[in-house]
Amino acid sequence: MKTKIMGIITMGFFCTSFGLLVDSAEATITDVHIVPEEPTINDVITIVTSGLEGSGPVFINDSVFLADETVLQLNIFLDLGPYTVVTPWSHSEDIGPLPTGFYELTVRTFEDLQVADTYNMTFEVVPEPASIMLLCLGVLCIRTGYCNNPCRRNIFLIHF
Repeated sequence: MKTKIMGIITMGFFCTSFGLLVDSAEATITDVHIVPEEPTINDVITIVTSGLEGSGPVFINDSVFLADETVLQLNIFLDLGPYTVVTPWSHSEDIGPLPTGFYELTVRTFEDLQVADTYNMTFEVVPEPASIMLLCLGVLCIRTGYCNNPCRRNIFLIHF
């Protein structure tokens, strides 16, 4: 009688442990950030994504970037290896310069065309510091009405 109970307990532990291994095999996103950290309108922005996968080796099969005004989405399609081993992976996607504004970014990993994990973040693209200074000079001319300096007049005309 004791042998049967021990067998059932052992079998239950084995199934639970195996279930944990299967669950940890999904592609988990551990970090998403943009480069540069504080982009301006002139910067080429890169989305850098990294994570862990429970089946190695991991191959990035494809990635698709979608943009709808200020809502951005990056889908990363992973191919998994046959080995049950935790494997780190990373992917960088250049998305180019963006206009000034706040952006919502969603990064998703896919395994066998099904969503494995999702990561959401927001970031802001700001004007170039030189553009802000020139804009302020233009506003100063409008407020004071004093714009006899030809350089200021040229700056005013370029930015407005």
